[in-house]
Amino acid sequence: MNFPPLFQKRALSIVLLVLSIWLVGCGAAAPAFKSQEAPAAAPARESRAADSTSADDAVAAGEGVTELNTAADVVAQRIIIYQGKMELVVEDVPATIDQIINLAARQGGYVSSSSVNRSEYNLYGEITIRVDARRYQETLFKLRELGLRALSEDTNSQDVTEEFVDLQARKTNLEFTEQALQQILEKQQAGNKIDDVLQVYRELTTVRGEIEQIEGRMRYLQNQAALATITVTLYPEEDPVPEIVNVWKPLKVARDAWETLLDILRNLADVGIWLTVCGLPLLVLGAILLLIGRWSYRRWRKNNPPKPKPAKPAAKKTAKVPESDADASDEEEHAGG
Repeated sequence: MNFPPLFQKRALSIVLLVLSIWLVGCGAAAPAFKSQEAPAAAPARESRAADSTSADDAVAAGEGVTELNTAADVVAQRIIIYQGKMELVVEDVPATIDQIINLAARQGGYVSSSSVNRSEYNLYGEITIRVDARRYQETLFKLRELGLRALSEDTNSQDVTEEFVDLQARKTNLEFTEQALQQILEKQQAGNKIDDVLQVYRELTTVRGEIEQIEGRMRYLQNQAALATITVTLYPEEDPVPEIVNVWKPLKVARDAWETLLDILRNLADVGIWLTVCGLPLLVLGAILLLIGRWSYRRWRKNNPPKPKPAKPAAKKTAKVPESDADASDEEEHAGG
């Protein structure tokens, strides 16, 4: 029977969804199954202790096998990342770095990075090594012996077992999903249904990418747990500070005074150079602007002369007759009369 293409796509989507739900349910049910076995193992251990039977007899009888192997497996398979930092005072920094390089090789590791820096008077070094995690404590002890004294020491351990187990479970579920998708892909390819084949292929590609990402993270955790990381900072043994005696030294005072005078003259010369280089262009620019301003003002005054003020009317003045003339005229008038 031939079904419509839309019905076939919906049916394929439902099949993929049901398959994914089934795989997730299987992954979640696995830890529950293991947790249910632990209580059953405890009575078996108690019965073995009461009967004083050996571990081999219990394994032969088929009782308590899970209980016997659980603790040992957890300790053996536990994934722990060790990291340490140390600051040492040494006599010779370069020579100590060479000794640490040789120590890392003997401890089944290698040098991750190293550097030597020079300050004003001394050398300072830092080196990071990676050694076999089983020889982590032994390596720390041997590093302490290389220095005169340890200024500081910091060790850190990170248990990533839970993360690793979770990644492993996710990887297993995704691998089951990948196998199921491959079977569906083979069936779709036999039916010559291009759209369905492409849809399954995209799902298969996504699942494969998630698997590779998980595998990369698992490899990283395994590498970090297999080799411990130790960073060592090296400081030289500082020379004792000489005792300072307060003695008057006139020559030293004169030399200091002369150097101070030279510094003052040098600073004055610097100021003069600055004023010449920076101030002279500013003065020239200011003079140019001043001339332009005066020329503009004069031109404006020429084009806009001031208006003349109106003249005030002249006051009438009466001529004053001298008193002698007035007296003479009066006498003439009396004589005529």
